[in-house]
Amino acid sequence: MSDGVSRIAGATHYCNPDTAAAKELLETLNQLDYFVVFLYGSLVLAAGFIVSRFNQKTSDYFKGGGNIPWGLSAISLFISGFSAFMFVGAAGFTYRNGSAAIILFSLATPAYMFGYFLYGRLWRRARLDTPMQFLTRRYSAGTTYFYTLFSVVPNVLVLGISIYTLCVFVATAFGFHSATVDVGFATMSGLQASMLVTGIVIVIYTLLGGIWAVMITDSLQFIVLFLASLIILPVSYLFLGDGNLGEGVARMINDAPDGFLGFKLKDRPNLFWVAYGINIVLGYNVNWHIAQRYYSVADERDTKKMAAWCAGLSLILPLMWILPVMASRVLYPDLASMWPELNEPTEAAFVTLALGVLPHG
Repeated sequence: MSDGVSRIAGATHYCNPDTAAAKELLETLNQLDYFVVFLYGSLVLAAGFIVSRFNQKTSDYFKGGGNIPWGLSAISLFISGFSAFMFVGAAGFTYRNGSAAIILFSLATPAYMFGYFLYGRLWRRARLDTPMQFLTRRYSAGTTYFYTLFSVVPNVLVLGISIYTLCVFVATAFGFHSATVDVGFATMSGLQASMLVTGIVIVIYTLLGGIWAVMITDSLQFIVLFLASLIILPVSYLFLGDGNLGEGVARMINDAPDGFLGFKLKDRPNLFWVAYGINIVLGYNVNWHIAQRYYSVADERDTKKMAAWCAGLSLILPLMWILPVMASRVLYPDLASMWPELNEPTEAAFVTLALGVLPHG
């Protein structure tokens, strides 16, 4: 442990002038890491094939027959709003702005309370089988067709951004973000190839398993993210303090950039918070995939349990990745020199920290 601590803690001394040396100190992935990723991918695909036998009719495919356990649906609801963006884009924001990220990324808690008191029961009372059914019942079939037609392109872009965000994380961790892959009909970068593979896997398991497959894979993702966050939080500050947790916290306080530990966002007017708050409340309650989780459970009491569970998780879990990313600002103060090939190097903050402090696997 001491060698590892010295190696990582010493990385900060390389940031000027030779930051490349700090990058070389990061752990490289080995066969155990590749096996874990392969195992996870296999479990995801297997889930799609296994639960496909549950789908006998439309309501089974889109809402699990309305009998999905509230715990499973709650985890899926939470993970739906806690995507890879948190470890890429949001990590970059945290790296640049510090403690203000705690407020910004914990606002899902009051948003879920709106779900507890209002939106959850309303979606459950709608008794829908598919999301688009709401538009048909409330307006007309023509409205549904119109909405479907004009939402194709925006949804493709949104899903593409989600896959891109995930694969920035994956490609950086695997070290092939700048590699070139020849697939016969085209030449791709490592990032593009990872996006293609990820997209194919997602299409296969969702097409086969429907909502059951989505929720089960969401649960697998939750377990992985929770365990990784649970480990990296204390370990990052142990590394920061050269093996002493208290000294790690003290170093964070003493060596952080000016204003980094404050809770005020730079150049953000009060109107920003109003607009962001409205966006969060609506985003966590009225999106189709959110509604689908609420009306897939047995009754309104289950929707309250789901919302309460998610509100609690949204208050605790963000701290488990925000605090480590803040530590990475002190450990690696010049990510731009470490990752010059990335358009936004700060988005590699969490990946860099994970490569530096977590064991293989």
